[in-house]
Amino acid sequence: MQINVERILNKLMNTMKIFLLNLVLTTVMMALAMCLPQRREDAAFTNKAIRQARQIVSDDQIRDFLEDAELMAYEQLSGSQRINLYETLGDQVPFEVIDN
Repeated sequence: MQINVERILNKLMNTMKIFLLNLVLTTVMMALAMCLPQRREDAAFTNKAIRQARQIVSDDQIRDFLEDAELMAYEQLSGSQRINLYETLGDQVPFEVIDN
């Protein structure tokens, strides 16, 4: 019984080649799977989030405009007119601050 080292090394090399080939193919398949487009449900959630973010921005812009318009109206009041600060600032400033 003679041990053929060359034959054993060839089998080992072939096994290693097959293993590496499988590893490369698996890696390529996983990379391709990651590149696939989103599922429709995920895309719908993303689109909904974008629409909501745009709505928030537009609401803030409207709120800023209304606050500026209100401030301009107060600035144009004549000296004899009075402003009820509690109605204007009641939800933002404590009553003690307005009362003084």
